[in-house]
Amino acid sequence: MNNLTKIIMLLILVSFISMPVLGAEKPIIWSDENSYRQMDKLIVAADKRLFTVMCIFNSVYDYDLEHGEAYHPVREKVRLELDKRLGRVSEDKVASWKDFYKKQQGHIWNYINLAMSLSADYPFEKVLVEEVSWWTNFYRFITGFNGFTTIMNEFWIEMELESLWNQVYPEYLVEIDKFDFERIAQEEAYIWEYIKQEKTDIDRFLVSIPNLMDSHYMAFGFQYENYYYTVSSPGSHNYGLNIHEYLHGIVGPLIDATYKDHADQLKPYFESGRKEATIKNNYNDFAGFVEENLVRALDTRIRVVYNMYTERTALDRIRKLQTEGFTLLPIFYQSLQDFEKMDIALEDYVSRILSQVE
Repeated sequence: MNNLTKIIMLLILVSFISMPVLGAEKPIIWSDENSYRQMDKLIVAADKRLFTVMCIFNSVYDYDLEHGEAYHPVREKVRLELDKRLGRVSEDKVASWKDFYKKQQGHIWNYINLAMSLSADYPFEKVLVEEVSWWTNFYRFITGFNGFTTIMNEFWIEMELESLWNQVYPEYLVEIDKFDFERIAQEEAYIWEYIKQEKTDIDRFLVSIPNLMDSHYMAFGFQYENYYYTVSSPGSHNYGLNIHEYLHGIVGPLIDATYKDHADQLKPYFESGRKEATIKNNYNDFAGFVEENLVRALDTRIRVVYNMYTERTALDRIRKLQTEGFTLLPIFYQSLQDFEKMDIALEDYVSRILSQVE
């Protein structure tokens, strides 16, 4: 057996090992009953896992991104306290944390994604299976990315995060109390009605987590076997459903199944779009770019149809986003207006939307 064959067999073996195993998950349990609010399958939570990741990034990894005029007051307060505490940790330990990030790099999304698969309280340990590609799992395996879990646990102890969490915990409780469960449920119903499909994953928990330690206007969605997380920073949501992130869970698989058939038409729009900083820095992946354009078109049309936006507001938004590099957005938006007049489900219409790109 030559070396190439061995490498191929190893790749296949690892891909099977790292694939999600159905039924392998454990339920997420927040030990403090005051830290979350729940109505049926809807949950809003103040989350220690997320807090830990954001503390690491805001201190050791020098994460200072801010799209708003100023940090959220909680972020400002925590960053000042972290600066004091980091000086009490051994230089070797801090160096090991920094070296990990120098080796791994990557978008903060990856680290939050990993954290949300862990138990809700210290000690953090794996309980959920992320629905990511076999390549992502393989990459994490060979690079040691999953070692970030160890860093989270070390950081929690070395930086005495329990006491820091307790200082800001009341402000997180105020934040989660602002969420409107009835609105979340209604807006979720709007989505499924608009796309003309029966709701899937009816046993899935929808978990909303406010992120007061990130830049304004940042939000992420994460799919696990029986949980869908939306992590939203200040200004990125209105205390209802984060429609944009929810749509990613629906649109992503549809784009993955169809975009390659229309690559020749779509690629020039991608190449043009990523000349802009917004696309280059955040959506510099072909499939992800197409998905993001369709999600934004759907988000905007749903808000118009259900009277959350006026048509003028929607068109102004489309024009602005187009200048930022979302070059497919006007085409998708027009195609969705045609879709609304037809008796067809979105899952059967996506290929037609893509085929209309010239």
